[in-house]
Amino acid sequence: MQNLLHIKNLSVGFKKELISQFNLVVNEAEMVAIVGRNGTGKTTLLKTIAGLIKPLGGELKLQGKNINDLLPAEKATMVSIVLTHKILLQGINVKTLVGMGRYPVQGRFHFGNEHDERQVDSQLAKLHITHLAEKPLAEISDGEMQKVMIARTLAQQTPLLLMDEPTAFLDYIAKEELFATLKRLSQEEKIAIVFSSHDMELVKKYATRIVEIS
Repeated sequence: MQNLLHIKNLSVGFKKELISQFNLVVNEAEMVAIVGRNGTGKTTLLKTIAGLIKPLGGELKLQGKNINDLLPAEKATMVSIVLTHKILLQGINVKTLVGMGRYPVQGRFHFGNEHDERQVDSQLAKLHITHLAEKPLAEISDGEMQKVMIARTLAQQTPLLLMDEPTAFLDYIAKEELFATLKRLSQEEKIAIVFSSHDMELVKKYATRIVEIS
């Protein structure tokens, strides 16, 4: 089993430290839940792993490489992240947004070939949102947008996927359906998924491991 993420004595935060001496190893096909109260630094931790925030200390390696040594283009082929904030892009449809996930793989001047089209269609189908493909972003619900953002990230095809509250805005049935889909994709495609969540019943059912931040 391949080690994708190795964290040793990691400290994260902004002006003040939120998490210190954090350790975690994640292998392919794992689905690891990060749980804890609001304000304990779960989102900050995920952003730090994604390389959006610099760590305050410690060691963070992706596929054996120090995250601080990676160029943005290289990092984009190794790790992707889905956050819960609302997207500001308007004037485009769902399929176009999902297709943007292919840019790190193919580059802006090579996007749009048949392989990319198949990948986009595949991710829409996996999230059961093919019927939304031509819909403008302004016309879909918050829950639908969350699924679209996950499809966009899956289209990026990174071995490590980070997700901050992936079931936000979804009702219970949709939450369970999404977790089941993510678990299946993790196992079938050997994707490691690290996510934060407050849905403890579903976390216990679908996560392979639970890591508590206090």
